[in-house]
Amino acid sequence: MALVALGACTPGSSPPVPAIYKLAFADGAVVVPTPWGYCADPDAIRNDGASGFALLGNCATITGRVFVPQPADRVVLTVAVRARRPGVPTIAEEIDTLDAFFTSSAGRRALALSGDGSGVEVIETRAEDGIFYVLAREAGRPPASGLADRWWRAYFDVGNHIVSIAVIATEAEDVADTRALTILKGLALRIRKASPAHSAG
Repeated sequence: MALVALGACTPGSSPPVPAIYKLAFADGAVVVPTPWGYCADPDAIRNDGASGFALLGNCATITGRVFVPQPADRVVLTVAVRARRPGVPTIAEEIDTLDAFFTSSAGRRALALSGDGSGVEVIETRAEDGIFYVLAREAGRPPASGLADRWWRAYFDVGNHIVSIAVIATEAEDVADTRALTILKGLALRIRKASPAHSAG
């Protein structure tokens, strides 16, 4: 995995947690530049070449350094990347059928943060520029998760990979759906712009 890690330290302090502002998955084909004030949690990065996952959060919280950039919105972002198997249609090719899929039991299970789709409700879906967006809510998830029960998720293609990203507010924050969607769209466009696989396509 390629990444850019920028750390900061002060004399006599313990070594800081690195602030990871850029991740590269799939041998560099999918590049994830974090939005301003966010960085990747090094303990929540997985990358096996064909697939990967990252959690992005408030950089000051993750690094333990109050002087690094902090975003105005208190949300958590997730990024998942997986290689598309041969013969499997792209998100763009299937975009007209995804509304029906995500309202099915299999689709709700795919959206669930808990892994159990029984409490998932699809509130809104939309498709724009080859990206499919879903606003969902999951009732009954344990409150210890620390995350709100409502979130936006987006699915799109980057070369031969499918990328899924989500914006989830913390329980203590009231982030409007429109604002969360704006953050999500911004991250999707950043990933597309930075990824060689998308530019090559």
